[in-house]
Amino acid sequence: MSASDEDEVLDLAAQRARLEQDRESRLAQVERLSMEAADEAWHQPKPDETDQGSEAVERERLRSLADRARADLRAIDEALERIDEGNYGTCVDCGDAIAPARLQARPEALTCVSCQQRRRQAS
Repeated sequence: MSASDEDEVLDLAAQRARLEQDRESRLAQVERLSMEAADEAWHQPKPDETDQGSEAVERERLRSLADRARADLRAIDEALERIDEGNYGTCVDCGDAIAPARLQARPEALTCVSCQQRRRQAS
């Protein structure tokens, strides 16, 4: 194994460790937000319509945050699968390597910067 191959293995190990840490953080966030949204205090009758409306908005905000955290968790799990399969860091659209700086910023990235820009323009 050459020095550059060894560096790549070390980088991959660091990315795996970071993704696993991010996964634990997101999992805890999902659990906390789900518990907050399901808290029995939300189900207590409120005499004021303004209070009822405010609580409904807050419950929806908590659910939305939990949904986003679940989506992040799925993306992290998929990135860990790509590491296991040996195709982590390869753009799913064009097959080129994803820049290390992009993977540092978004370790769960599926696409290179060029393909991501094309996706944004298309949507």
